[in-house]
Amino acid sequence: MVTRAAVDAPTRVAALVLLAGALDPALERVHPAQRLAAWGPLARRLPRPVRNANAELLALQGELADMRPALDRLTTPTFVVHGTRDRLVPFANVEYLERRLRRARTLEVFELEGRNHFLPWHSKPVIDRVVARALARA
Repeated sequence: MVTRAAVDAPTRVAALVLLAGALDPALERVHPAQRLAAWGPLARRLPRPVRNANAELLALQGELADMRPALDRLTTPTFVVHGTRDRLVPFANVEYLERRLRRARTLEVFELEGRNHFLPWHSKPVIDRVVARALARA
């Protein structure tokens, strides 16, 4: 969402901090159970937060593909924090960002060796330092 905000209103976003950001549409996969969960009779039986999360995931690949050209033009200073053992959002998203964000005034990548997707739970000191760098840059 923060990347979309930077794309849609670049003058209103001073810097981006992306924690395990899913931005490469080619890396997004939809599990068959997700489509089943969106089927009306079954979807009505699921809790609203599950339905909402599923709807977001089903739409994500298309939304990321639509945003791709704008990433090539984005100049916002960007700080990427990603764990190398992230099973939910593959680390290959970092390579995608490095290819796409060539116009960013700043692009710093903080690769967290052996870390998974849940960065705020196990890497908060790193995140705090990166946020401080982004604020200083902004």
